Amino acid sequence: MLIATDRHRPSTRFPKSVKQVNESSSILKSGTSIKKLGGHVSKGRWRGMSIFSLTLEERKTCIISCEQWNDCYGNNMPFGHRIDHADPTFLLTLDLELAMFNARYPAGFVVRLHILGDFYSEEYAEFWRLAFIKYPALRIWGYTHVPTDSPIGLIVFSMNSKRCVIRASDRPDLSNSAQVFTDTTERKDFDIACPEQTGDALNCGACGLCWESKKRIGFSKH
Repeated sequence: MLIATDRHRPSTRFPKSVKQVNESSSILKSGTSIKKLGGHVSKGRWRGMSIFSLTLEERKTCIISCEQWNDCYGNNMPFGHRIDHADPTFLLTLDLELAMFNARYPAGFVVRLHILGDFYSEEYAEFWRLAFIKYPALRIWGYTHVPTDSPIGLIVFSMNSKRCVIRASDRPDLSNSAQVFTDTTERKDFDIACPEQTGDALNCGACGLCWESKKRIGFSKH
């Protein structure tokens, strides 16, 4: 069951950037292709693990009630490489890539979920829950606007552990959450600003705060 009727949902502002699975050499991209991410983790319990990312289509996979709907950084990313989640081969191909990485990196590998996009259905959330069980080398981190008590949210947040950290976005009432802030945002809504954005960390791999700490992390609005 989708968050909303998918065919009636607004699409990305950059539809030509949405790729079918067979138009891409891989679904999961190396973190080296994104300056903010970095290619590997250099501190914390996931140290030494390679980082990969998954980018879906924003808006089409997101809840319309998202507070960042109009201000999402995806609205200004015309060259983002978005994978079409509606491609019937998407989940099968994604599973094959995870199996390959699980064999290639037995000590662990990290997937940063949803550079753009979100958990769009219970089936999709369940895919990740089962992948987390099937592939012991898999580590996951990301953020979601899906309500914690929704059917999708109950699946997603049940995965949180030492191997998986999904932060609830724009939920300052929760620890282990993520908030978007501006100059006018009250500092009480988060505990620490993203070190990569403040210049205190080279990239996510060199920071690790999002998966090592339960502090509420603030991200400056792009």
